[in-house]
Order: sequence, then structure tokens, then C-alpha cells
Amino acid sequence: MGIGIRFGLLVSAIVTGFGLVLASGLALHPMDGQLPSDWGWSLVMMGGASLLAFSYVGWRRVTGRTN
Repeated sequence: MGIGIRFGLLVSAIVTGFGLVLASGLALHPMDGQLPSDWGWSLVMMGGASLLAFSYVGWRRVTGRTN
């Protein structure tokens, strides 16, 4: 796997993890009645989708199916 795919997987995992922390309310408590869970679930979805995309591309490269 290339360094770009590994970096993409790492960043995607970090975004997903931070989204889970926000969605559960463990960090960044709400200010003025705003709920952090909306941001958290958005980050979980974006991080999960990019994690899936990077892992698919990495799997294709490892198995030699780049065409």
C-alpha cells in the first residue's frame, strides 16, 4: 500500500473517532443550547465513507487489481 493510502486511512480513522467523541458528548460541551451531536454524526459519516473508500482502493492495490 502506498503512503498516501495509509495516510488517508489514518486521517479517516481520526475523523471518525473524533466524530464519535463529539456525538457521544464527551468533548466540546454545548454552548448556548447547541448540540454537538449534529457535528459528531456528520463527522462519523464523512470519516466512515472516506475510510471505506481508502480501504477499498488500498485493497485493490494490494491484490493487484488496479485496472
